[in-house]
Amino acid sequence: MKFLVIASPFPFTGGGKRIYESLLRWRRFGAEATLFIKKSELVYALLANRRSSNGDNNKILSTLRELEKADIHVSDLIYAEIRKLDEAFSKIDEVIEKKGISWLLAKLYANLSAMKNDIIFAKEFLERENLWDVDGIYVAHEAPVLDGLYFAKSLMKPLVVLLQLEPFRAIKEEALQDFYLSKLQRKSRARTMLRLFLNVFNKYLFSPKLAYKRLLKSKFLAGFLAVSKAPLELCGLNKIVARRRIPVKVLIPSVAVHPKIRDNYHPNVRLRMLTNKEPFAIFFARLNPYKGVLEIPLIAKFLENAGYTLIVAGAFPSDYYKSLFLDKVRRVGCRNIQLAGFLPDDDLWNLVSKARVLVYPSHSDSFSMVVLESLYLGCSVAAYDIPAIKSVYQGLRPVKMVREWDVKELANKAINILSMNEEFFIEEQMDHNLLNFLRLHGSWDNVVKAEISALDEMLSKWYQGTKNTTP
Repeated sequence: MKFLVIASPFPFTGGGKRIYESLLRWRRFGAEATLFIKKSELVYALLANRRSSNGDNNKILSTLRELEKADIHVSDLIYAEIRKLDEAFSKIDEVIEKKGISWLLAKLYANLSAMKNDIIFAKEFLERENLWDVDGIYVAHEAPVLDGLYFAKSLMKPLVVLLQLEPFRAIKEEALQDFYLSKLQRKSRARTMLRLFLNVFNKYLFSPKLAYKRLLKSKFLAGFLAVSKAPLELCGLNKIVARRRIPVKVLIPSVAVHPKIRDNYHPNVRLRMLTNKEPFAIFFARLNPYKGVLEIPLIAKFLENAGYTLIVAGAFPSDYYKSLFLDKVRRVGCRNIQLAGFLPDDDLWNLVSKARVLVYPSHSDSFSMVVLESLYLGCSVAAYDIPAIKSVYQGLRPVKMVREWDVKELANKAINILSMNEEFFIEEQMDHNLLNFLRLHGSWDNVVKAEISALDEMLSKWYQGTKNTTP
């Protein structure tokens, strides 16, 4: 099978890392790919890269070159666009110095809508590359569906979309979550309602929902893949596709852990790790309200009353969120929180391997790598019962779920794990179902097999359907 893959494979997001790891193995399982990267996503990648690597674009170029070594075709047009954009960004510091950051942000905002819907780059790509022999179009994350539709219509080929996140949210879900998070940030009622109105207005007037309405009407849509049930349920697509009989498949497995920790499902290795546990809890994630960081001080206070420590690892996205968190710590009056800051992977995994329980009050996930890595490292989990956690981890003994926003019950679950008899703790961590689950998610080869098989099945059904409806 040959595909045009529309994706951003750069390591600045979990989705980008997943795309990269998957494409590296495609050729090995009989699939060929030409990579197209939407122009706005190249812009985002270059800006993210400048933040993380002092302006050089080695990370972006090395990612693309590694994919080329794996026989993924990367067009010269992509490299030319990167050079052009990088040259423009090299002047950003000078512009900020002269006109200020506000001027730059206003400029970026003014051009954002046009950039998101701009298909001029896609047209140029289609003219440059010979794509008529591809079997299908694969949009490997939920954002660039309009580009996918453009290529599908131009080439008269089937289109499959992988949902790594929900492309939009049901309005009720969006409104409720925004309201509760605003309360946690101690905003006034008037400011909370104004923010809620603007947020809903912005997301539903300029929403990707409009792009998905077009997608769902297209005769070229062959189906959806998803990393879990969560992206479908959170936006209501599960009901729409069922009603319209559009093929959907949740990939199992849809992701895998890093090779450095995958051997921890082996009984002997695991048992050694489990006997070296220490009685403390950990929380690690992006430290923003959607991951539950503002509920952590409340949970920590319950743990403190029971005599336990909570370590927080990760980076705050801004000083504003850090100050909100520290203010909450002061008001709650807990003294058992230790801030570890951002840690390199090896240091983080070493810390998690010593912890007994991950406290995870996240409100937003599609497939939680934080939970998966914790289970590999012998760390039990206390989490909210959001769709991403329920659909992937329900039935695994070390994962304890509570109703979303029930901070006290989540803390109680964590305390129960921390005070659990060692023999019973090890028994849960050595459970047969858990070890099978970890074995399945220990190899990217397993992920790619599932992905290629699902794509093959969806394309075959689409071509068969087209054949049957041809006069």
